[in-house]
Amino acid sequence: MNGSNSECGKYKSFFPAKISTEKFTFIHVSNLTANKSADKILNVAIKLLKEGYSFKLQIGGDGDTSELEKIVKNENLESVIEIFGIQTLPQIAERMQRSDCFILFSDYENQPCVIAESFASGIRVISTNVGGISEFFPDDFGILLENKEEDLLKDAMLKMLMSEKKPDPSTLKIYAEETFSQEIISEKFLKIYNETLK
Repeated sequence: MNGSNSECGKYKSFFPAKISTEKFTFIHVSNLTANKSADKILNVAIKLLKEGYSFKLQIGGDGDTSELEKIVKNENLESVIEIFGIQTLPQIAERMQRSDCFILFSDYENQPCVIAESFASGIRVISTNVGGISEFFPDDFGILLENKEEDLLKDAMLKMLMSEKKPDPSTLKIYAEETFSQEIISEKFLKIYNETLK
């Protein structure tokens, strides 16, 4: 999910859903390492659900999901929180279509392809403002968090839940095509290379 720029070309497998989700759905997909803080995302979601807010959460990836599953089961929240394991690219694309907002709560990132995949799927993103993310993150496409305080994530999730105005999914898709395609990235590298030769 977080590979080289060339791998971001795989975002073309992602596209907006034709039908809106019945219940607002957050999603997090990663390798589930400590840096990704899936446990903190889950913790914040549980707090909001206990406060009476209505939404769903899909969370998982190609790491150990046992602890996350245990927490969800102990809280009796299996009906609104789905924990899943390793997925194929088409499966991730399908999950994105069933979601409204991707959450990236990492300590560090470079240019995570998952943001390109989210935009291509027509969904907004909540992300920590790390690495070069802010350089390709339009203001109305989501929320950037200045640090990893859980209260900031909670506030951002609430803003997403309550927001009535959101960008047209096709606008996010077009932005992804114009920003992350292999052709565009190749042109940028070629331009930089040619400038170094001058």
